Amino acid sequence: MAGTGPATVGILIFDEVEVLDFCGPFEVLASARASGSEGDEGRLFHVLTIAERSEVVRCRGGLLVQPHHTIRDHPPLDVLVVPGGRGTRRERENEILLDWIVEQDRRTALTTSVCTGAFLPGCRGPPRRPSSDDPLGEPRLAPQPPSGRRRPRRRARRRRGAAGYLRGRLRRD
Repeated sequence: MAGTGPATVGILIFDEVEVLDFCGPFEVLASARASGSEGDEGRLFHVLTIAERSEVVRCRGGLLVQPHHTIRDHPPLDVLVVPGGRGTRRERENEILLDWIVEQDRRTALTTSVCTGAFLPGCRGPPRRPSSDDPLGEPRLAPQPPSGRRRPRRRARRRRGAAGYLRGRLRRD
C-alpha cells in the first residue's frame, strides 16, 4: 500500500460464500475515492475477486459469480478479504486454499475477514493479526464482558399476528 496508485484488494470467493460478505466490501472499497476526486484517477482501491479455480462460483442463494482471478494468477495483493458463509465449513478442509491464505497473510499489509470467514485464516494456527468481527457465527469469537461470563439473552415480547410477531421479535425490552 506504499505505492502511489490504488491499493490492490483481493476478495476470496468460493462455493456457498455469503453474498453480502463479499459484495459489501467490494462495493464499499471499489467506490472509495480520494477527497474531492471523481472518476478512476481518484480510486483508493483496485478490488478484484479471487477463487481457487476459474469456474463460476455458486454463492448462497444461487448467485453465480465469475472470479476475476484464481489463486494462481492474481496480481500481488495489498489487502486480502476472506468472507464467510456456509462454504467455510467445507473450505476449512481445503489444504490448497488454506496454504494460499497463509501465504497471502505473510505478504499483505492486511488480511481481514467477514463473519465466519475468520475461521479460514485461523485453520493453520493463529493469524498474524486478529481477524474476526463475528459474534454470532461461533460462540468462541463473541466478545466477553469484563467478568468473563456471557451476557444472558433477553427474551422478546410475543405479539399476535405476523407483523406483531415480527415487531415483537425485533424489539428488545
